[in-house]
Amino acid sequence: FYINLHYWYLKHKEYLNERSDKINEKGKYPFKHRNIRSAYRSLKYNMDYLFTFEKYPELNIEKTTNRLESLFEELKRKLSNHNGLTKYHKIMFIKDFLNKRSW
Repeated sequence: FYINLHYWYLKHKEYLNERSDKINEKGKYPFKHRNIRSAYRSLKYNMDYLFTFEKYPELNIEKTTNRLESLFEELKRKLSNHNGLTKYHKIMFIKDFLNKRSW
């Protein structure tokens, strides 16, 4: 993956470095393809954290974040039912929720 990402960048480097013809409010010519540049930069700088589940099989890390997303969705739903909680009570609620579901 790492080598392919690098070759992809080399192939599309000129496209990624294209700048707009219009000056922005800061007096600079911004990059045209900010979203693609941002996605590439995110992959490049988070490379050490990608595929962690493959690097450490003994930890039994799941391939997806589905369980985690499900947990946070449930937490959000329960918190929305208790929208009158103070900040302190919200923190206590979250701690209790996570302690009951720690696996």
